[in-house]
Amino acid sequence: ELEEEVGRLRDEVVAKDFELEKLRGDLERERESVAAAVGASQSLFRGGSRQLRNHLQNVRRLADGVASAVDSDAEKTRKDIEEMRTHLAATDRLMTQIVDLETLQTGRWKSVVSEVSVRDFIDRSVEPLREKAREKGVRFQVRVPKDVGQVKVDQKLLGRALTELTGNAVAYTDKGGFVAISAQTAKDGAGHDVTEITVKDSGHGIPEGDLERIFLPFEQSVEPRFSLVGAGLGLGLALARAYAKQIGGDLSVESTEGRGSAFTLTVPHA
Repeated sequence: ELEEEVGRLRDEVVAKDFELEKLRGDLERERESVAAAVGASQSLFRGGSRQLRNHLQNVRRLADGVASAVDSDAEKTRKDIEEMRTHLAATDRLMTQIVDLETLQTGRWKSVVSEVSVRDFIDRSVEPLREKAREKGVRFQVRVPKDVGQVKVDQKLLGRALTELTGNAVAYTDKGGFVAISAQTAKDGAGHDVTEITVKDSGHGIPEGDLERIFLPFEQSVEPRFSLVGAGLGLGLALARAYAKQIGGDLSVESTEGRGSAFTLTVPHA
């Protein structure tokens, strides 16, 4: 059984290698063709390629270890397989982020709009993160009143925005803290009906001077204590706001150092 698992993981590594080379080629062509975005494209290409390469190198290293230990140390083999899965998941997420950012920035995203229940959609979108919070010892709550009905929206964009925000909240909240997701109907500045989805946490919080910087690509808090080791390229919040803008909404934040943050995603009504 373990040998079969190793074989499947090796096949997946080969597939990721192919995807990586294709992605690197796409990024290089984009960097050359969009002169106005040369600086950002170079950062994306260098940072993205470096992290993708690191993940794949780790998977190869672990695969070699699994292959040699498959008959002698079953427990170590299982642990190595789990670590490989973690690296492969991180690679998938990073690839998605890079491709999404490039597609949104160049105006090539093709939106597909459909009607969906806000309450059901939130529950479905954040369910995988509920388990991560439980494993970490973080209380996880979703509270959506019955009077918050449906919205017409690109569900892929809304789901990815919500996943980025909730994933950040879980990551930056320590054991014993909480992550709470809520929704309400409201009016925007022009008096139009909107749905506001708020992701609140009791985590590290964000220094006041960083509250706008965090929405820029490749940016994270300049304060080390408000950053995570291996937190990635700093694309998550930039993407979350880009997703929100693409559906005609917005993303705002309120935060206090050491006391947590609240990100509010505004979804317009059709």
